[in-house]
Amino acid sequence: MQNSTSATKNSNKKNEIKRRESTYYTLISAALILLVWKLLSLNYNPIILPSPEKSFFTIYEMMLTKTFWVSIGYSFFRIVSGYLLALLIGTLLGIIMGLNEKIDNLFRPAVSMLQTVPNISWILIAIIWFGLNSKIVIFTIFISLAPIFVINSYEGIKNTSQEYLEMAAVYRLKPLTIFTKIYLYSIKPYTTLQLFIMQHP
Repeated sequence: MQNSTSATKNSNKKNEIKRRESTYYTLISAALILLVWKLLSLNYNPIILPSPEKSFFTIYEMMLTKTFWVSIGYSFFRIVSGYLLALLIGTLLGIIMGLNEKIDNLFRPAVSMLQTVPNISWILIAIIWFGLNSKIVIFTIFISLAPIFVINSYEGIKNTSQEYLEMAAVYRLKPLTIFTKIYLYSIKPYTTLQLFIMQHP
């Protein structure tokens, strides 16, 4: 018991040391970046490369204005809108493809093609289609993420437990019940994993 307690303490100490080292390295890296930034700013016009203190002061002044926070709110709204559209439409299409082979054959080539297009290309296409406005952000986020949600929900449907489906047939469950209790339950781990990966790249 004592050995186990001692091992736990040693492990905690090692983890604490690692956390401190990580913090130190982060601070040192930040300091080096600021130093290089400052040295470079001395050799360039402030319009091209302002100094760190000038940049931070300008940002601070902007944060005191209402316009700054309104712009932040609009930007957040665009990001969330594109994300939610990709989640809802992508997941729905993936489910339909997983349940219907004809729909799968129809949309699979398009989904595969969308995955191969670089994001920068979608930005250029969005500028041509919509001009320079808020639709660019929503469209680019949607078109970049939708194929990912399609594939994840599709895989979830295809990997649904056959035992559950057989039990549903035996008990003559309604299609809506099968969809909500079995199929949606099957795609949940895939969608949840994708959301986690996006939040922790």
